[in-house]
Amino acid sequence: MTNPPQDPEEDSPAFDRGAESAARLVLALVPVLGPVLAEAVGYARSVYDDEQDAAFQAEVKRRLGALEASDSPPTTPAGGRTVRFSGDRARLLELLIRRAGEQTLRRVETREIMEKLELTADACRRAIRELVDLGVVEADGNGNDPTGYARAAVYPYIYVEQIGRLDPSIDVRRELGQILRVLERAGEDRRVRRDEFVGLGIPARRFQVLAEYLEGEELAQFHGPGYDKWMFLDAELTTKGWRVLRGDDVL
Repeated sequence: MTNPPQDPEEDSPAFDRGAESAARLVLALVPVLGPVLAEAVGYARSVYDDEQDAAFQAEVKRRLGALEASDSPPTTPAGGRTVRFSGDRARLLELLIRRAGEQTLRRVETREIMEKLELTADACRRAIRELVDLGVVEADGNGNDPTGYARAAVYPYIYVEQIGRLDPSIDVRRELGQILRVLERAGEDRRVRRDEFVGLGIPARRFQVLAEYLEGEELAQFHGPGYDKWMFLDAELTTKGWRVLRGDDVL
C-alpha cells in the first residue's frame, strides 16, 4: 500500500530553517507597504521633473536597501504586527505568490498545491486556514474537496510587495509606473482602452493582479466587461490617482 506524503515539517528541519528565514522577510515586511508603490509613482511622475524624480527614486532605493540589509524586522506601524511563518505555511505562501501572476484571478487549485508541495489533505487544509485567518490569503470553499477548499490566492498587495524578492526578473515597480504613465498621458476625463496597455509587454495575468492592486489603493479604476485574459474594457485614474501623480497628495 502506498504511504501518504509525509509532512515536510516533520522530516526536514534544515528546510524549515530556510523556509522560516524566507518567510520572515515576507511577513515582517507586509506591514511596510509603500516603497514599491512610491517608486512606481515616482517613475510615472518623471515626465514632470526628471531631476526631482531621480532624487526621489534615489531616496526610495536607499530606504529599500536599508530594509533588505537589516537582520531584524522593521518597526511595525501602530495597529500592525510582525508575523513569521515556517514549514508548510511558508512554502504555501511562496507558491501562491509565484503563481498569482500566472493564474486567473490569482487562484491556485488545491490539487496543484498538494501535488507541488507534497502535502496531505489535512496539512493543506491547516496551511490554508492559517493564512486565511491572518488575512494574507483568500480561499474558495468546497465541501466536496478533502481539504475543504477549492483554491487559494494571495491578495494583490502581498504579490506586489513580495514577488520581486522571490523572482528578481519581475520588476513590478517599473510595471506599475508604466501603467500609471499610460493613464496619466491619456489626460483627465478620458478612459484608456485595454489595447493601449498591450504594448507595455506585461503578461496579461500579471497585469490583472497589478490592476487589482491599483484599484485597492484607489489610484485607478478598471471597467468591464473583459474577455479572454484581459478582464477589463478600459481604465482611468481616480481623483486620488491624479492628486498623487501631481504631488498634491501623499501615499
